[in-house]
Amino acid sequence: METVTTFEYTEFEYEITDGKERLKDEKLYLKKETIEKLERLNESLKFAVIGRRKIKVLNYAGVIGLGDVRLEILPKFLKRRYDKGLLKSDEVEGREKILSNLLEMLKRTRRLNVKETDIAMLDKEDDFFEIFVYLFTKNLLNLLKCKVDAGYVRKNEELNFVRGKIDVKRYINPARFHRVPCVFYERSMDTPINRTLKYVCYLLSKKVSPENYRLLKQIIAILDPVTLTPVSADYIRKITFNRLNKEFKPFIDFCEVVLRSSTLSLQGSQIEFFSILFPMEKLFEEFIAEVIRTEDLHKKVFEDCVLQIQQEKKEKDRKYFVTKPKKMFELIPDIVIKAGNERFVIDTKYKLLDPEDRKLGVSQQDLYQIFAYCKALKAEKALLLYPKELNENDNKEIEENFTLIDGTKVFVRTISLSYDLKEKWNDFVNELKAILKCLKYKQTQVLVGKET
Repeated sequence: METVTTFEYTEFEYEITDGKERLKDEKLYLKKETIEKLERLNESLKFAVIGRRKIKVLNYAGVIGLGDVRLEILPKFLKRRYDKGLLKSDEVEGREKILSNLLEMLKRTRRLNVKETDIAMLDKEDDFFEIFVYLFTKNLLNLLKCKVDAGYVRKNEELNFVRGKIDVKRYINPARFHRVPCVFYERSMDTPINRTLKYVCYLLSKKVSPENYRLLKQIIAILDPVTLTPVSADYIRKITFNRLNKEFKPFIDFCEVVLRSSTLSLQGSQIEFFSILFPMEKLFEEFIAEVIRTEDLHKKVFEDCVLQIQQEKKEKDRKYFVTKPKKMFELIPDIVIKAGNERFVIDTKYKLLDPEDRKLGVSQQDLYQIFAYCKALKAEKALLLYPKELNENDNKEIEENFTLIDGTKVFVRTISLSYDLKEKWNDFVNELKAILKCLKYKQTQVLVGKET
């Protein structure tokens, strides 16, 4: 299967064909049914703008199976610019570094169970799909060799002896008094977690390389006592985790991504159209929050303080734009730092700024949003954080300090994702720490005109 690479926020041409799907003359030739499936997927994920002859990818990274072609979407972590909208994998300069950084972000945010040795063993010529499946299967297989999820399953059977409690309502036939209907619980591997893992491994085994196929078959063999039955993304969301099975959560999350963004056959026995896509806006937000938390940057900058992350907010701490007649339009800044009587709002924005919409380097919509956050939380200072490489224009960085109409101080900064996050991790952490320190400074510039 041919692998074609593009980047987020990149536009490329396509043309409908009745022949083999392929890349030719910087244009992607796709069948009509493939375009229709792509449009259905886009209705739920909104990962691209699909026109009559062109497709523009938005802020998503991952891989999409387009019939005979796999479309690999890479994030713009590096400053390089390409004239072509579509490239072959070996034409992408710095591809190995981009993949390594993306995997590091997924690992830090626990969206993928990745170990350092796994990244080193990867074949960089593989596309996203094969890489993700390899990491999923290798780590899941290692976990299953030492631990398998099991739980107590309710059973209702007729036995020759009493087990559990007797189902009195069914014990009324004199001809079958020798068989006792019993209700009991039995420890079993046939749990929702194992059913999900087995089903997804079964689906993936029909789409992968021989090496990944071998690993998937080993997992299916271990889960042999488990019922092979179709599951859905909605079924997965109902799975609960505890201290005994929490190790399986990253793998179940991966299964949900596969099922949510794939089209299955009517019988659910194979994947007709697959994709593994990660929203970079959400990943960037979770990654920055996790770095601040794990590296204790909030404590190093503000000393005695409390860190509050969006996903961890309790209902009593939530703020709403409309409160009556009922609460609506929740105000959810990514990160809030409480230091004494002061509050600092940090909002990450993984987006490509529109040059026509920029006000002194920042989107007007973003300023309105951060103003609402600060008013609701009574914060006097805020930080808008953008990815550097995505928005650099002629090597000019976005770095502005504003004073809003109510006196709120807003700092606009960008952070580089071009570091080798594996080898230069401390450099990245130090840059983020330096950015947070701006919230301690008092000198700013007026929004309606820079001070001189």
